[in-house]
Amino acid sequence: MRQQRLFTQSNSAKQYQLENDIGALPQKNMSIQEFYSAITYFVDQLALTESTELKACGTYIQRREQQRLVQFLTALSQ
Repeated sequence: MRQQRLFTQSNSAKQYQLENDIGALPQKNMSIQEFYSAITYFVDQLALTESTELKACGTYIQRREQQRLVQFLTALSQ
Protein backbone atom coordinates (compact mmCIF):
# COMPACT_ATOMS: atom_id res chain seq x y z
CA MET A 1 0.00 0.00 0.00
CA ARG A 2 2.79 2.46 0.92
CA GLN A 3 4.59 1.71 -2.35
CA GLN A 4 1.41 2.37 -4.35
CA ARG A 5 0.93 5.68 -2.51
CA LEU A 6 4.49 6.77 -3.29
CA PHE A 7 4.02 5.84 -6.93
CA THR A 8 0.81 7.87 -7.11
CA GLN A 9 2.48 10.92 -5.55
CA SER A 10 5.46 10.81 -7.88
CA ASN A 11 3.17 10.17 -10.84
CA SER A 12 1.14 13.25 -9.92
CA ALA A 13 4.29 15.33 -9.69
CA LYS A 14 5.36 14.12 -13.14
CA GLN A 15 1.90 14.88 -14.56
CA TYR A 16 2.02 18.36 -13.06
CA GLN A 17 5.46 19.02 -14.54
CA LEU A 18 4.44 17.75 -17.98
CA GLU A 19 1.27 19.88 -17.98
CA ASN A 20 3.41 22.91 -17.10
CA ASP A 21 5.89 22.05 -19.85
CA ILE A 22 3.07 21.82 -22.40
CA GLY A 23 1.57 25.13 -21.29
CA ALA A 24 4.92 26.92 -21.29
CA LEU A 25 6.15 25.64 -24.66
CA PRO A 26 6.36 28.60 -27.06
CA GLN A 27 6.21 28.14 -30.81
CA LYS A 28 8.61 31.07 -31.41
CA ASN A 29 10.55 30.36 -34.61
CA MET A 30 9.51 26.71 -34.93
CA SER A 31 7.55 25.60 -37.94
CA ILE A 32 4.13 24.13 -37.23
CA GLN A 33 5.57 20.64 -37.82
CA GLU A 34 8.45 21.24 -35.40
CA PHE A 35 6.11 22.67 -32.80
CA TYR A 36 3.69 19.77 -33.22
CA SER A 37 6.55 17.30 -32.72
CA ALA A 38 7.71 19.13 -29.60
CA ILE A 39 4.26 19.26 -28.02
CA THR A 40 3.54 15.65 -29.05
CA TYR A 41 6.60 14.51 -27.09
CA PHE A 42 5.18 15.98 -23.87
CA VAL A 43 1.66 14.72 -24.59
CA ASP A 44 2.97 11.21 -25.18
CA GLN A 45 4.95 11.33 -21.93
CA LEU A 46 1.82 12.50 -20.14
CA ALA A 47 -0.21 9.63 -21.61
CA LEU A 48 2.32 7.18 -20.16
CA THR A 49 1.39 8.37 -16.66
CA GLU A 50 -2.29 7.46 -17.08
CA SER A 51 -3.72 4.38 -15.45
CA THR A 52 -4.68 1.39 -17.55
CA GLU A 53 -8.28 1.89 -16.43
CA LEU A 54 -8.35 5.37 -17.97
CA LYS A 55 -6.65 4.18 -21.15
CA ALA A 56 -9.46 1.63 -21.59
CA CYS A 57 -12.20 4.27 -21.38
CA GLY A 58 -13.14 5.49 -24.85
CA THR A 59 -14.98 8.57 -23.58
CA TYR A 60 -11.94 9.64 -21.58
CA ILE A 61 -9.63 9.15 -24.57
CA GLN A 62 -11.89 11.28 -26.80
CA ARG A 63 -12.02 14.06 -24.21
CA ARG A 64 -8.25 13.91 -23.69
CA GLU A 65 -7.61 14.20 -27.43
CA GLN A 66 -9.97 17.20 -27.69
CA GLN A 67 -8.19 18.86 -24.80
CA ARG A 68 -4.77 18.29 -26.40
CA LEU A 69 -5.97 19.74 -29.69
CA VAL A 70 -7.20 22.88 -27.92
CA GLN A 71 -3.88 23.18 -26.09
CA PHE A 72 -2.00 22.89 -29.38
CA LEU A 73 -4.16 25.44 -31.20
CA THR A 74 -4.04 27.85 -28.27
CA ALA A 75 -0.26 27.66 -28.13
CA LEU A 76 -0.06 28.32 -31.90
CA SER A 77 -1.92 31.58 -31.56
CA GLN A 78 0.38 32.91 -28.85
